[in-house]
Amino acid sequence: MSSREWMGHLDLYKLPAPPKHKLIQRKERSMRTESIADYIELNKNLTRDYQHEDNREFFTDTGRKNANGDTIFLVPIPALVWNEDALQPRETDALDKNAQYYQRRNHIRKLYKPLLNPKKELEPIIITRSIRPESSEKNTVTCWMVVDGHNRLMAYRSSEGRTQIPAVIFDGSPLDAVLLAIKSNNRDKLPMTSQEKLSTAWSVFVVMRGVKGQTKAILDLGVSKGTLQRFREQFKLITNDIVSGKLEYTKIEEFEWKKARDYPENQDTSEWDKDADDKYVIEVSEKLFKTFGHTLKKANTELISRGLERYLGEQVFLAILEWHREEWVRDDDSLRGWETAIDRYAPPQTPLCEHTDF
Repeated sequence: MSSREWMGHLDLYKLPAPPKHKLIQRKERSMRTESIADYIELNKNLTRDYQHEDNREFFTDTGRKNANGDTIFLVPIPALVWNEDALQPRETDALDKNAQYYQRRNHIRKLYKPLLNPKKELEPIIITRSIRPESSEKNTVTCWMVVDGHNRLMAYRSSEGRTQIPAVIFDGSPLDAVLLAIKSNNRDKLPMTSQEKLSTAWSVFVVMRGVKGQTKAILDLGVSKGTLQRFREQFKLITNDIVSGKLEYTKIEEFEWKKARDYPENQDTSEWDKDADDKYVIEVSEKLFKTFGHTLKKANTELISRGLERYLGEQVFLAILEWHREEWVRDDDSLRGWETAIDRYAPPQTPLCEHTDF
């Protein structure tokens, strides 16, 4: 049986949909709106008064410019800080190990390979001056925050011998930095999912309430006018319940779009159901057996792989491969290579400056 033939069988016998149980909310990646709001609030008064802490003179001017005419610097990697909850609009949860998590790992793998050649460089990342999250009113210290290029930075950090990374400096407002991060990710070779785009657009909608240009900013992110109207309706409904006291000790920033979209029907939060996952796995395997019997076990491995990739799509197929690779590495220390380097440099849950000299 050719890959085309058995892929056609898969179309006839649709696999069951995954279980729709709700995952327990994890603050590390679920409070994106709140994190964006905190980032903007923390940096709203950042001005050139902190020029004495700028320290960009420590960066090496390459003499080159990007397509926008911005100077490209070589920046010491330890000088860079990231805040993925505010400036990385992707739902890659290392705890839940979702599909986006494995797609991102595979994307970093692709970025990493050219760096094996010491003469090769990736496209410059974008950085901006930000106030350190642990600063106080009496002791405000700034640092260099990654706006765009988190995956490229992880690829550089996992490459032996790389101590600097090409970067351009963004001197705009914190809100503009957030919008730039979103737009840059929309253009990235690892495209944002529809869910990520909606979730991020909602976050921007919330933090820009009362700010001139809110409507244009949201529409520029690719959101339809109908979705924007839905944002307004749910925002009004939730904020009215907060003001009336129906929602006690609650802030609008605590509502991500999935939660806001389903309000007020979403007030029940059931825990993750492992049995539902196991049941789904069994159901999928039974569907496959009903369609193919034992023929797939004896078929050509390459044809099966090509057929699965065509049926599932490249991103999902590569995510599956990445999941298996990680399982193998975990079970066999001899397979550990660059994967452990990337894990070692995984983004910290709390964005902290890692080098005090910059």
